[in-house]
Amino acid sequence: MTEEHLRNAALKRAAERDRLTGLFNRSVFDRRLAEAVRHSAGTPVTVMLLDLDGFKDINDTLGHLVGDIVLAALGQRLQAEAGDDIFVARWGGDCRHGRHRIA
Repeated sequence: MTEEHLRNAALKRAAERDRLTGLFNRSVFDRRLAEAVRHSAGTPVTVMLLDLDGFKDINDTLGHLVGDIVLAALGQRLQAEAGDDIFVARWGGDCRHGRHRIA
């Protein structure tokens, strides 16, 4: 592989992945969901959303480093359990309310 190809692959990964968890980011989630609905031909599309209410308490009491470790570990575990057939993404975090979402 050439350096340019490697650099382009790294840029694409950075643009599509959440830097903390390594999961796909919200823009990829939105795009994939729209594609799934478009191609569903009327069959149901399932989305599961995990909302970490009160996550701000972890950051406030244990620190942001611990909170980041928890989110990264949760992302890795969810992806491992989901396997390759299920799309897992970090939809985003709203730290002002202490809520983080993984879909």
